[in-house]
Amino acid sequence: MACPLSDRAQYSAAVEPSFCDERQLVRRLTGGDRAAWVEFVERFSPVVTSRICQVLAQCGTGNPASECDDVVAEVFASLLANQMAALRGFQHRSSLATWLTIIAHRTSLRAASKQRRAKTRDAHRANGFLQAETPAADNPLARLLAEESRSSVQEKLALLKAADRQVIELFHFENLGYREIAFRMGLAANSVGPRLHRAQQRLKRLLEEAA
Repeated sequence: MACPLSDRAQYSAAVEPSFCDERQLVRRLTGGDRAAWVEFVERFSPVVTSRICQVLAQCGTGNPASECDDVVAEVFASLLANQMAALRGFQHRSSLATWLTIIAHRTSLRAASKQRRAKTRDAHRANGFLQAETPAADNPLARLLAEESRSSVQEKLALLKAADRQVIELFHFENLGYREIAFRMGLAANSVGPRLHRAQQRLKRLLEEAA
């Protein structure tokens, strides 16, 4: 009579074929097998779609059902980018489903954040003047911007160096994050914060001097 497998052996017997199957699927994908891509999308799109719709619903960005398809497409497009660099770098430390769920979660958060910023910009434009992203109660410069007339703010901004003026406008008037500002200005992401702080202090002094 054969001895029963230990718990560890039973786990390995159940999991290893799955991991082997996924390794083979990734090899087929990165090898250019078109049928493998169809199989991959059909197999994992429900997992990706479910997580994306869940995150969008939690973020309350609007109608998750109408937005979900675009984010799903973005996730799979990212896997195809740069000759499937992401898939080529997959280390099989987790299942494909777990790995894709993490990617879907992060992509959904970025999409929700981008949509919130777009809605904020649209609302501010409708009011004729873009206010600071940070609540006025937490940001002295935001309070000054809210209290000053648009013409006065633009007048003082014109006195700043071009780079100082640009970083303030991108952050306070276009509501861009540090990474987006870094991309627009050709800066390192970790240099945006200090640059913005210095520019804000210069503008704050100009506004206070004119008061």
